[in-house]
Amino acid sequence: MSEIVYDNWYNYPQYYECFFRKETAREVRFIEWAARHLANVKVRRVLELGCGGGRLILRLARRGYRCYALDNNQQALELCRRRAQRKHLPVTTLESDLADFALPEKVELAICTWNTIRHLLSEQAARRHLQRVAEAVCSGGLYIIGLHLLPLDVAEEAEERWSARWGHLKLHARLRVESTDRKRRLEWLGLRLTIRSPRRTRRFECRFALRMYTLQQFLSLIHYSGYWQIVGVYDFWYDWRRPRKLDNNLIDAVFVLRRD
Repeated sequence: MSEIVYDNWYNYPQYYECFFRKETAREVRFIEWAARHLANVKVRRVLELGCGGGRLILRLARRGYRCYALDNNQQALELCRRRAQRKHLPVTTLESDLADFALPEKVELAICTWNTIRHLLSEQAARRHLQRVAEAVCSGGLYIIGLHLLPLDVAEEAEERWSARWGHLKLHARLRVESTDRKRRLEWLGLRLTIRSPRRTRRFECRFALRMYTLQQFLSLIHYSGYWQIVGVYDFWYDWRRPRKLDNNLIDAVFVLRRD
């Protein structure tokens, strides 16, 4: 039996996070290294912006950090909340927009990985976001951001494919750039997620927009905020032994910012 569902894939965090699970241990090692070596304060509290179902923040909670998990997707937050409660983990979930949130206390570390910041589709929203994070992170604390930057020879159309397994399920994803607007710095992506079990096949399809950044555009955003100093630049391998240069070869970028 086959079924096609037209819906936002972020409503199904139990599926989409399967493609990133193998990255979790490496990300956590990098985050803890940065907390020890790049922060000017002891890191006890962590905020994840765009936490999804909790793949990353729950692992950090198991490492002993007091954690805040923020997302604007109810289904994702509910999954994160249930997982935290089941394991009795110190995680507070917050349903809020990336550009308009407040925490009950300051944290020493914030993280926002895998292009989540690019869901803020205007410069004003991105600036408000950095302002809110600056208000949430104490002086000397860190903000780790991961995003894809535009290469100089970027193609108008591009496509990525991933595969994963989860128990008896086989998952395949195809992400394709359908159109771009360079003036507004937006690209529209079409995503197809296929889930096959022994009894049926389900296919989810959705379309969404992301904001585009060149290296210089992202550096200008950070500079405009006035709160952050770049203390490390890496790539999606999360290898702290191999920092990257700020040049046009940087595409899969992980910035470590420190709060003034």
